Amino acid sequence: MESLLPSPIASLAPLLAAFAVALALTPAAMRLARAVGAVDRPKADRWHRRETPLLGGIAISLGLLAGLLVAGVEPRQVLGVAGGAALLFAAGLVDDLVGLRPVTKLVAQTAAAGVLVAGGVRAGWPEIPLLAVPLTILWVVGITNALNLLDNMDGLAAGVAGICGLAVAGCAVQVAGGAGATAVGVALAVAGAAFGFLPWNMHPARVFMGDAGSLPLGFTLAAASLLATHREAGHLVVVLAAPLL
Repeated sequence: MESLLPSPIASLAPLLAAFAVALALTPAAMRLARAVGAVDRPKADRWHRRETPLLGGIAISLGLLAGLLVAGVEPRQVLGVAGGAALLFAAGLVDDLVGLRPVTKLVAQTAAAGVLVAGGVRAGWPEIPLLAVPLTILWVVGITNALNLLDNMDGLAAGVAGICGLAVAGCAVQVAGGAGATAVGVALAVAGAAFGFLPWNMHPARVFMGDAGSLPLGFTLAAASLLATHREAGHLVVVLAAPLL
């Protein structure tokens, strides 16, 4: 198949940019969290045994943004991804600081999926086009919540997101054209932001990502896999299997 990668350095730019920003800004996010009292205190149903700052998601989201800025050749689609991720970052940050009801977060996730669809990102299913939008919304909300639920042990959500980002990028390399190139870039941005945060989140975690990190990270991973489905059902099955596995 036609190669999507003009050069190794160019293809890795989203990963490197996201990694550098997340790695560098996480300590600042930790200090900010302590300053505003956004700390997670030990509970019987949690693994940590000391107060831990919560706002690592700020560094993750800024890393994602840095990666998305160099992620691909489809600006409308990247704008849809960035817009939806920004919406979920805002909702997650409010939840980390003052708390939101689950139904409110679900509404925010659905709205973010709508932003993604408006940006031209949807599941590629040419045989049944009327299923594309509902499937897209269901997929985005499902993967976003799945990663959010993983954020309960040191390093788990960030590690899984990074691995899934690399897996989706590997699948997306097989998709010809601009959609495939954009999918590779977005998936690598996920991997870079996750791995940049991971050194600070390994056990014993010095910071947690909170919903401000897990929601946009899961959303962007879901978007990357949809980008890689292009317009072929075969790509849909293969690429969507990557984050599920």
